[in-house]
Amino acid sequence: MKKVILTTQTPKGTRDFLPEEMVKRNFVVNKIKKAFEKYGFDPLETPAIEYLEVLTGKYGEDGEKLIYKFQDMGGRSIALRYDLTVPLCRVVAANPQLPLPFKRYQLEKVWRYDKPGKGRYREFWQCDVDIVGSSKIISDAEIVSLIVEVLKGLKFNDFVVKINNRKLLNGLLQSFEIEKEKANAVLRAIDKIGKKSVEEIKEELSQAGLTFGTIEKLVELMLEDLGTEQALDKIKPLAEKSEEGKEGFEEVKELFSYLKQAQNDAYCKFDLKLVRGLDYYTGSIFEAVVESPQGGSIAGGGRYDDLIGLFTG
Repeated sequence: MKKVILTTQTPKGTRDFLPEEMVKRNFVVNKIKKAFEKYGFDPLETPAIEYLEVLTGKYGEDGEKLIYKFQDMGGRSIALRYDLTVPLCRVVAANPQLPLPFKRYQLEKVWRYDKPGKGRYREFWQCDVDIVGSSKIISDAEIVSLIVEVLKGLKFNDFVVKINNRKLLNGLLQSFEIEKEKANAVLRAIDKIGKKSVEEIKEELSQAGLTFGTIEKLVELMLEDLGTEQALDKIKPLAEKSEEGKEGFEEVKELFSYLKQAQNDAYCKFDLKLVRGLDYYTGSIFEAVVESPQGGSIAGGGRYDDLIGLFTG
């Protein structure tokens, strides 16, 4: 009888963590938990698997392709958890007795059928904090301030939290007279600035149906590298052409005023080309980028006022 030698490889995009690495990981996780709890967030755990219908239609066209989905032995459509945000919304909808605002943190694995590469894996950890039940911009400032505190606590000194607002972006597209049905394709293209060449971005905007003149003006505006005050001054006339844009602009101004009071504004910068790909964002969006040592995007998030309503009506 032939002896079978079993593989020692892990599935593509996954890793083993040996004790030496786990000691470092646990040190980092404990630092993060301590900061979360200092800000009044409580722990939550959700299943690694969800019904497929819970996850679909929440992550945009690109994200939808990355959901790990399968049928269980009972023929039910199941998926591995893509992020921790949508499961949180399901939990809140299933537990209407939770006191609001509900502040929770969660540190667990998620799975995405992504193309493995440098810094990209199919199984990885997310460390989430969310505030449910507050319409106030000061809640957005609390989350951004917490990101700053965590990164400083982990001894990152050279980082920036980029901030934008989806309402402001929508208003900007309206000021360029870009039709609503083209908006998602345009935002997806803008989101790739810095990841693709300018010519590739322009080609994608052309395929979205924009005219040459509109593309040139939009790309020129997005590529300007100005400080927060100068950028806001420049964008204000365009933002105020629509109610949605005006509301988004005022929310950005209010957010930065709170960050200034908390003495965290030095770590933050308004960035008009920040989009973040998930479809569920409705207001403030932010992304922390470590510039030295070169770590790239290390944290991100935003406000999603409509997502829980998908589960509650």
